Amino acid sequence: MKKLLLSLFAGTSFFAYSQKVAIGPDVGLNVMKVNASKISPNYQMGFNGGVKLFVGLTDKVSLSTGLYADQRFQTYENSSFKPLTDYSPTLAAIIDADALNINGLFLNVIEENSARVNNFYGRLPITLNLHVEKFHFSFGGYYAHLLSSRTNIETNTRVPVLETIDIGEIIGDNVIGNITSSLLPDASNFTSDFIKSKDGLNSSDAGLIVGVGYMDENAGFNINYMYGVLDYRASKSGDLVNNSTLNFTFSYLIDFKQRYNKKTVE
Repeated sequence: MKKLLLSLFAGTSFFAYSQKVAIGPDVGLNVMKVNASKISPNYQMGFNGGVKLFVGLTDKVSLSTGLYADQRFQTYENSSFKPLTDYSPTLAAIIDADALNINGLFLNVIEENSARVNNFYGRLPITLNLHVEKFHFSFGGYYAHLLSSRTNIETNTRVPVLETIDIGEIIGDNVIGNITSSLLPDASNFTSDFIKSKDGLNSSDAGLIVGVGYMDENAGFNINYMYGVLDYRASKSGDLVNNSTLNFTFSYLIDFKQRYNKKTVE
């Protein structure tokens, strides 16, 4: 109870001595650079918006915080191999590398995956703002929690042996050959799928913020660069893969301190 009273006293004192306390919507776009893939360009745009709280400490210094929803993207590509006997026993039974007498004949199947990870975070930033007339320069940090994730995956399954030899010459152009041919896979096959899961992803993100903004009365805009210091994956492998975002937002803030003072005078 004592801690609660102290917190309430501190909050009341902070409100009383601040020059301006404003709150309102702050909405815009995130722009982020990702690794280019077959299903994703180098740059992605996502939603960024929430409620901003602005506290003016002096004419030159203020604090900003709020609660935001952030859409961020990541991409990755990988490949794997599987035995031809597992993928197509029929084709494996037809092809015999020794019988064909082809050196270096590759009998495995290649799966090439291109994925785009669409993550939604709840973000809590706090910045110190230095004001020069109607412009301000911001420095601070943020913490974000992963709310949901969807991964779109495009898979290209390749059978190199079918790209190398003419299977028709082996099975023949007859009834049995045609039936057998209908049971064989294509040399290349594309499939698309998606996964809604946060498995394998880091549930937390944190980073640094630098930015610049402009405010005229209640309306303004901000350009912030956010650099994440944590890997977006739960188990880091290799170099750091973080969330680095340039965001553009427009805000409209209502000065509650001014309204409160007016009501007190009345």
